[in-house]
Amino acid sequence: MKGKIIFYHQVKGYGFIKTDSGEELFFHVSELADYKPPQVNINQEVEFLVQKLDKGDKAIQIKKIGKEVQSGRKKETRNQE
Repeated sequence: MKGKIIFYHQVKGYGFIKTDSGEELFFHVSELADYKPPQVNINQEVEFLVQKLDKGDKAIQIKKIGKEVQSGRKKETRNQE
C-alpha cells in the first residue's frame, strides 16, 4: 500500500499516514525501514503493509519511496560578487 506521512510527533515517536485511498493509519517510528533521526518528513511518500488490530489498523514495514522530502524552510543561497 502507498501513502504520505501527514503527521509525526518527534518526541513520542508516532505519527499518521494518509493512504492513497484517503484512510489515515497510525504508525510508530520503530516500523520505519531506513530511519535516521530526525528524518521523518511530512508529505514523504511511503510504501507499507497494514496490520489489522482491535484498536484499528496500523502501518508496518514502512519504506520511503519517491523523492526525499526535506522538512523546514528552504535554504536560500545568494551569489556573492
